[in-house]
Amino acid sequence: MQIPIDKSLSRRFILPLGILVTVGIVVYVLNTIISHVQSSLQGADESGVKLELVTEGHFTHHISAYGSLKPQSQRSLVTQVAGTVAEIVLKPGARVESETTILRLVNPALQREYDIALLELKEAEIDHTQLEAELADEALQFASDERMQLAELKTQQAEYAAREVLARQSIISELEMNKEKSRLEQARLRHELAKERFVTFAQSKKARLNASDLRQERARKLQAMAQADLNALTINAGKRGVLQSLNESLTLGHWLSQGASVGVVADPDSLYAELWVSASDASAVAEGMAVSLDIKGYGAKGIVLRVAPNVLRNQVQVDVTLTSPLPITARPNVEVNGKILLESRDNVLLLPRPVNFEPGKPYSVYVRQSDGSFLLKPVVISTWSHLQIVIDKGLKVGDQVIVSDVSTWLPQIEIRLD
Repeated sequence: MQIPIDKSLSRRFILPLGILVTVGIVVYVLNTIISHVQSSLQGADESGVKLELVTEGHFTHHISAYGSLKPQSQRSLVTQVAGTVAEIVLKPGARVESETTILRLVNPALQREYDIALLELKEAEIDHTQLEAELADEALQFASDERMQLAELKTQQAEYAAREVLARQSIISELEMNKEKSRLEQARLRHELAKERFVTFAQSKKARLNASDLRQERARKLQAMAQADLNALTINAGKRGVLQSLNESLTLGHWLSQGASVGVVADPDSLYAELWVSASDASAVAEGMAVSLDIKGYGAKGIVLRVAPNVLRNQVQVDVTLTSPLPITARPNVEVNGKILLESRDNVLLLPRPVNFEPGKPYSVYVRQSDGSFLLKPVVISTWSHLQIVIDKGLKVGDQVIVSDVSTWLPQIEIRLD
């Protein structure tokens, strides 16, 4: 049996309940809109705002850099002659002196060239010795001829003088006297010719000896060049240091052409840091600035030696000379991190860098007041870093400042955080 339901009673309960729910929804929506408007006009919820205190302390501004250690002094090992690798004496990492042998090559053609050059030198020396003997003999002959002609001239002069005495006594005729005079003149001419030939020989002797000397000198130089080529088959370090690298393609029996690069010897005690900074930071870096280095967990100090004038892949090279002893981790090409000190100041007012701060432009911050509101105050900023700003005027130690984004509140003079 069904119990009858009073429909009029049900309508009396449902209708007021519906009205009550509708009113509640309208009130909630209005409260939300009013709260949003008040937040836009006066402030925001404090949980979404970052506050920082103004403090007094030490300010430093660093630029981060990265790079590697490079040797200031190094020597590339380059083949002076072609040859086949016969012996690899040392491996990278070995300590070397200037005369330490790194590599040995062989080239039979160079040995043959040396043997030929040596024979040519000996031949030139023998020819020179033979020439000297021949010239000495010729000199004796010319000297003997000149003395004989001189003796004949003196004899003829004596005979002519005797004939003159006889002619004055009319013992001999004038014709005989003229003949005697002619013989004397011929003897004088033969003597003069012998003297001239001796002088000419002396000049010729000097020229022939000079030519022989030049042939000897040429042979000596060719022999020395051939010897140098043989010596170049032994590749030495050429300087004191460490064998930094060898060409990975080097194997026994490998043919190397002239001018091939086979390795590098570097001085590990003359390292410097080759760092790279972003192009935007490079304008603030100058020679002489202090640098802190981290070399695989070990610290070192240095100063900026050079700032490159060009930009490569939006980076600028900065060379740093080390002023502290090298740590045990220091090696050529090892990676390093650096911090270049741009500025350091003591006893200044510091504030963590606000989100809206723009260097070089007038700046104002919201400062908490005693009643809990925040007042917009202009401040004078003398310098800044990526993390902090230095306040010269407008704030004092202990001031609480909004450092998060305040662009939605500007240019309101006063706001309140609910």
